[in-house]
Amino acid sequence: MPNMDGVELFNSIKSNPGFSEIPFILLTSVREKEQVVKAAGSGIRHYVIKPVDPNSLRDKILSCLG
Repeated sequence: MPNMDGVELFNSIKSNPGFSEIPFILLTSVREKEQVVKAAGSGIRHYVIKPVDPNSLRDKILSCLG
């Protein structure tokens, strides 16, 4: 995204009380350790790096549902 990264988008979405309880899975091509640590510290539930294994993604989605 040209103006913000996924973590910044997450923080913007989470600042809205109507969305504060929604689990967030970040799907990205960014592999840098600093970005993964930044995401984990922000409260993102799962950080998924492309290419994505469909079964793994399904499991992560299901873990967010309960």
